[in-house]
Amino acid sequence: MRSLLYVRSPSGPGPGLPQILEDNGYEVASADSSSSASRADYKRFDCILVDAQVVSREQLLDRVIDRSNLPPVIVVGGGNDVRQAVHAMQQGAADYLPLAASADELLTAVRKALAAKPEWMADRSQALFAVAGTSRVMVELRQRIAKVGPTDASILIEGESGTGKVFLAHAIHAASRRNHAPLITANCAAIPKSLIEAELFGTAAGPGSGLVETANGGTLFLEDVDDLPPLVQRRLALLLRGKDSQSGDGAAAKPPNLRVLATSHRNLSQLVEDGRFNGDLLHSLHDAIFLLPPLRERKEDIIELAQDLLNHAGRKLGKRPLKISSEARAVLFTYHWPSNVRELTNVMERAAILCNSESVGTNLLAIHSKQRPASPTASEEGDQPSLEAYFVSFVLQHQDHLTETELAEKLGISRKSLWERRQRLNIPRTKTRKRGPRRP
Repeated sequence: MRSLLYVRSPSGPGPGLPQILEDNGYEVASADSSSSASRADYKRFDCILVDAQVVSREQLLDRVIDRSNLPPVIVVGGGNDVRQAVHAMQQGAADYLPLAASADELLTAVRKALAAKPEWMADRSQALFAVAGTSRVMVELRQRIAKVGPTDASILIEGESGTGKVFLAHAIHAASRRNHAPLITANCAAIPKSLIEAELFGTAAGPGSGLVETANGGTLFLEDVDDLPPLVQRRLALLLRGKDSQSGDGAAAKPPNLRVLATSHRNLSQLVEDGRFNGDLLHSLHDAIFLLPPLRERKEDIIELAQDLLNHAGRKLGKRPLKISSEARAVLFTYHWPSNVRELTNVMERAAILCNSESVGTNLLAIHSKQRPASPTASEEGDQPSLEAYFVSFVLQHQDHLTETELAEKLGISRKSLWERRQRLNIPRTKTRKRGPRRP
């Protein structure tokens, strides 16, 4: 549950505002004066709402926003004073709502502010572990970020659950020319299907209030894009192609000034073939593909990554440096890691908490009793295709019209890695194919 702080004046809008927020699933703490608000632990809240009368009388907003690493601030209950609204936005407020704002406008402002500052940003250091490692595939991944990040190419990030797709999206945004603007996240799996269209595009009563418009000038991050309903997929595809997304009549429209990043835990090409995903939308997201490998396929990174995570957890707990015993290292190396980096993070944090000596043993890992083969079978993985299955499908589908260089670039790997995977997976190069056009 997201936690909000509401700072109100005695003559402010009253208890109605907190009630609206609580009825919509938010936890709201109230402060009745600037003095009590100044003692609040701002960092534990996801968003701060400040009564405009408090702002104008005591300049609380100046003090709140000047403090570093704070959640977004929304000024509420103001009049139609343009100067006050401009001042609030210049000071860094996420939004300014007049007294006559409706409940829908309030909730939209809160959702937009929270989308611009996702929950995981409370500990940005964890993002480093998603792209860490000395294996060839992770070195190539970091090189790929440096190369593609500064462009405006749409990027599709695919990989199993827990591999760090969200963190990779933020790393790409940080490497882009749009990093001065926000990265706006839409978790397509978490937002109810009945609300997702309004979340993305706004409503007729509140034009410009959707996340697409909020991301203008920055980056729109569609997490679990494969969970979008078909009608929303079509509307988004039309919008990204510069069509009238509302009417769907093909009228010319100015494409939004944004970059799109998307994640999927399923093979979108296969979903298109099965009629379960919009082909035009996939084409719009297909400028480049990043494949995050599961942890079991880069085993040479496991021990180093585990030690880094243990060090990080120990520092947060104020503990002296901890080591991993040789027996524990063997268990970590042979374990199959079904939840990937996320699971490894949880295991090492738990070990750091429970460890009362200088060394972490197998008894603190809580995984040795759950051993399974290093390479899970198709039945263990359910009906979600593995990255190797995706690689085979992608190569067979595109090798007749893409050069080897173009195939490697689309997959985000080197030509040498492409050749090696062909040999390992027994995918010979088609000799009689028609070559695609050479790049200028």
